[in-house]
Amino acid sequence: GARAATFPMSFWTSNALIVRGFSLRQWMQDNKKKVPKMMETLGKLVRAEKLVAQYTDYELSSEFAEALEHACEDGKCTKVLLRVNDIGTTYDSATTTTSDSA
Repeated sequence: GARAATFPMSFWTSNALIVRGFSLRQWMQDNKKKVPKMMETLGKLVRAEKLVAQYTDYELSSEFAEALEHACEDGKCTKVLLRVNDIGTTYDSATTTTSDSA
């Protein structure tokens, strides 16, 4: 599988390098008003085939074990999406009533 690059401490200190990461989750929390525009832009890039998301989809009820095995494999760069073809019975919370009398 792929391994992370390692560098000796002297490499960082002698070259005065600064390494910073990017947290998408933090950016989204800090920029809530910009998130819808970002999602729209990403969608346009995908439709224009300028941005490609690699994924494999599986049907939740019949292929879950295979999807889990795929997701746990080392070195995989694709996302695993679980597709639901039949959601069964649903209940609308607005129409559900409960009785306080017993």
